[in-house]
Amino acid sequence: MKQKLFVVIAHQSSHAICIKATSKTLLYENNSDKMQGCIYYPSGTLPCFPENTVIQPDNQIPIAHDLIRKAHADGILRIHQAPASFESDLRSAIAKSVTLTPDKRARLLRILP
Repeated sequence: MKQKLFVVIAHQSSHAICIKATSKTLLYENNSDKMQGCIYYPSGTLPCFPENTVIQPDNQIPIAHDLIRKAHADGILRIHQAPASFESDLRSAIAKSVTLTPDKRARLLRILP
């Protein structure tokens, strides 16, 4: 089973707000409008992304803190530090997204640190 990759962007009371990362990048590589609304890491740029990877701000997933704690206790959670430019790259991707509605864009920007 392939590992699922998520990026935690904020915390609410009982859950982390995450955005999905995917190595299925062809859709984005072949569509510059969609690509500008994502963060793209070529293969090997970061140790946690051995393949070309797109982080999709429009694909948000709440994950309960209890599930995160359990995954950590079970030894199946891997944590990596984001690069220093990540927050500004994320803000830029959100601003340029062609898939986020204005309301969703504003909500995402409000929850970022």
